[in-house]
Amino acid sequence: MCNISSRFYFLVLPAILALFIMPSHLSAESKLSSSLLQKLKVVDSTSLMEVIFMVNDNQAQLNLRKDLSLNYKSKAERHQAEIQGLQEIARESQTDLNLELNRLALTGKAENIKSHWLINALSGRIQAAELGRLADRVDILAIVPSLKVSAIEPSASAVFSPGKITSGVESNLDSIGADSAWSMGLTGQGRIVCSFDAGVEGNHPALSANWKGNDGNHEAAWYDPLDGESFPHTLVEAGGSRHHGTHTMGIMIGHDDISGDTIGVAPGAQWISAAVIDLPYVSLIEAFEWAADPDGDPNTFEDVPDVINHSWGIPNEDIGCNEFLRELIDNTESLGIVNIFAAGNFGPAASSITSPANLALDSLDGFAVGALNHETNAIAYESSRGPSDCDGVSIKPNVVAPGYFIRSAYNGDYAELTGTSMASPHVAGAVAILRQYSPQATPNKIKEALLASCKPLDDGSSVPNNTFGWGLINIPAALAYLTPATGPDLKLYSFENSLVLPGETARGMVYLKNLGADAGNVYGEVSAYDPGLTVPTLSLAFGNIDSGQVAGSALPLAVEVHDTVSPGRILAITVTLSADGGYATTTKIFIRTAAPKLSGNPDFYTLQTGRLDFTVTNFGQYGFGTEAFFPLGLSGFSFDGGPNDLYEAAFLIGSDAAHVSDGARNFAAEPDNDFAVSSDGELIIVAPGNLAPVETSSAFDDSFAENPLGLKIEQKTYNWDFPPDDNFVILEYIFENNSFSSLNDISAGLLFDWDIVSSGQNGGGYIDAEQLAFMYFSPVSGSNRDYRGLAVLNAEGVAACTSWVNQGSLVRTEIEKYASMADGNLQAYFGGRNDYAMIISTGTFSLLPGQKDTAVFAVVAAPSLAELRAAAISARNKYQSVTDIAENDPSILPEKFQLYQNYPNPFNPITTLEFSLKTRAEIRLEIFNILGEKVHTLVDEKLAAGNYRVAWDGTDNRGRNLSSGIYLAALTVSGQHQVRKMVLLK
Repeated sequence: MCNISSRFYFLVLPAILALFIMPSHLSAESKLSSSLLQKLKVVDSTSLMEVIFMVNDNQAQLNLRKDLSLNYKSKAERHQAEIQGLQEIARESQTDLNLELNRLALTGKAENIKSHWLINALSGRIQAAELGRLADRVDILAIVPSLKVSAIEPSASAVFSPGKITSGVESNLDSIGADSAWSMGLTGQGRIVCSFDAGVEGNHPALSANWKGNDGNHEAAWYDPLDGESFPHTLVEAGGSRHHGTHTMGIMIGHDDISGDTIGVAPGAQWISAAVIDLPYVSLIEAFEWAADPDGDPNTFEDVPDVINHSWGIPNEDIGCNEFLRELIDNTESLGIVNIFAAGNFGPAASSITSPANLALDSLDGFAVGALNHETNAIAYESSRGPSDCDGVSIKPNVVAPGYFIRSAYNGDYAELTGTSMASPHVAGAVAILRQYSPQATPNKIKEALLASCKPLDDGSSVPNNTFGWGLINIPAALAYLTPATGPDLKLYSFENSLVLPGETARGMVYLKNLGADAGNVYGEVSAYDPGLTVPTLSLAFGNIDSGQVAGSALPLAVEVHDTVSPGRILAITVTLSADGGYATTTKIFIRTAAPKLSGNPDFYTLQTGRLDFTVTNFGQYGFGTEAFFPLGLSGFSFDGGPNDLYEAAFLIGSDAAHVSDGARNFAAEPDNDFAVSSDGELIIVAPGNLAPVETSSAFDDSFAENPLGLKIEQKTYNWDFPPDDNFVILEYIFENNSFSSLNDISAGLLFDWDIVSSGQNGGGYIDAEQLAFMYFSPVSGSNRDYRGLAVLNAEGVAACTSWVNQGSLVRTEIEKYASMADGNLQAYFGGRNDYAMIISTGTFSLLPGQKDTAVFAVVAAPSLAELRAAAISARNKYQSVTDIAENDPSILPEKFQLYQNYPNPFNPITTLEFSLKTRAEIRLEIFNILGEKVHTLVDEKLAAGNYRVAWDGTDNRGRNLSSGIYLAALTVSGQHQVRKMVLLK
């Protein structure tokens, strides 16, 4: 075993960081990199320079990584939380500088301004004369030139080698024990490798079958900023490096299913690639950001690579040991991605390791791979040597791997190449195998395993040394060093046929997802079920379910629903799951009984505004999205294309603790089935509707309740698909007393169990001015965001607003439900960073027999609290204007019509316009460009007297982003006009 010096890291890191992190009080000249200062001496002052501005965030990124290491053990949760945290840090700290650079762009002194989040930086082309002035800003840490990265060229010409070996495995693969890992069933199956290179032949027979883009999502598998094509290919612009990426990818995963030719270390892994090396006008930062989140959705993790192979480098005289490259690498590895670098082909000179493989805070930093002649165990002559030139003492390379005449894919065929570019893919492929064995292993743990298990190679000097590093990688020994995940974690993923008529049989496959370690011989036993069900299938076999995988039962589950069961009921089955090693857990499968269809109208319908999707039903329950308590695969509630935010939602109505009718789950963690679809209660969709572009109507009663109130509830919904009314939907409940007695002290409410981004990191509160209960995502670092809420719109206003922390699952007794609706408590603050649910209610109401009354709620969503409050106001204004039921108090009516100046101004990307109307009137609020051309109509309708607020996101009527410039907002009321000037900056 090799001695690991990584512990040295913890002793010296604070001192070393002090050398790298620039305080904000440094002089302007000291913030300009030496290479940039040299360029400024020889260029015209009006020349546009491609530069990167490192932004001062007071070490917020470093603090974020520390918080995440303490609070997140799952790679998936950590990935999600860090991306959101980094993006929030960038938004908060870049605002002022972004505005300044965009102002320069308006005057022609800057162009192509881009914001980055993986490192806190802005990039662009800036006039040379402006750089000194900008460097004086306290929010800038450093200014460095944009960099061109080049492939580390092979040290010998390609030798074509088309024929596969006749027996055994390639000697380079045998020398690192790849074949021994394969015999253990470890081929990299289920893992993803990534390369930054000069393109890859996607149709090469050794590569085509393993491209991840075969799943249909090419954008998450191929990053091509130059051509923008959807299929991987080599790029002629890369010149002599054109086939470099094909060769390196073949070493990682290459195999031909037809011929059996295996050239890759991890032939079971999938691959993705970014074409960014030796190409003009491409950004290394953007490539890292793509690899960190290939599908652009931080809530998904299956698309994120386990490792990135970097067979490229930057001349040290151009970059040295620059801190921004370290931040790119560190932040990527905090997201769970291992970075492996070729050491360079500039040997045998000492300190010839190329950047960023020369980074050397500790033995795991800038993980550099030297090239070995695996036949003789001699170092390749041109393989770069240490020590690192960053400090003159740190040992480099970190490890060596075969890099001498390595056979791999090349230009539609096969060829042998030599160099460290061929060595590092061996290590990247090894990472895929290690991750298959231990999916939750951190990048540092993976690299520690590689170092600790290496085979020392002695050239007469002590080991480790600056020729071989710690030695030749040894995959079987590295596997022995790692500890796999401790146990399975099985969750219900879906049941195919969970909606069935009374008297019929629900039959379908049950699917489980394993969030933990591999599970062997997974078995499910039906342990309890509702009396209204007969379950002939009492056991389910799932076989083995690997970590992160979804598996279905070997046979379908059959569930007979008794013909005596009323339509609309939700019935539960409890299944006890077990696996090898004594693992056991329980899960519930829910069966919903449907009503016979007469008109073909659905029981479920998803309201869509263009910004939000919200699934409603005709039985007082809502949601049913992925990861909900009852996952039917519907939309649940999603905003701006995001994931489902809603675990459970239901309508409640009651007059006392003994008379509560609702659809929310009870103390047994099963839904109360108090509402039955009325005989005329089919869910009907009308588009366009009388009051809104899309309206629905349905009806249910509380005849299933243990103590019915005797109410029939007509449910109506309204939604609009244009701003500012596209971030809310309105739910209207008209309840009628069908009993023979008066009903008094009735409260009506909505229960919403929001799980926004991460259920354990939510907070919330209540704002009386907008009659608004809200919740938000509270990240580990950065500001609260992603607000969701419920506003009461009817005249009675809010009766109560209550929240509670879910303990494992949402459970409320009837007493607790009624108290939450009727106790008059208005909980201004829910707290933060926990798993909350909430009830907001209105009332009270009194109904004589046959009498009706109405409760109205808006479900609203926005990125910020200010925008959420504006959405609640817009919902109230819209409901009042279309129903024509409300006249504002004359004492607070505006004295005249008025269009106020937008705020913020200048803005990017959203601004708010407010206007006032003295009387009800037809109005138009329109946006014009500086040429007088109309680009967007925000409002064109009759509105009641009052004060209004409208948001504009800088798009035209077709949703296209408009360019920076001056725009005019014009309000027209009864032939009179008012105009305000606005500035859009990007």
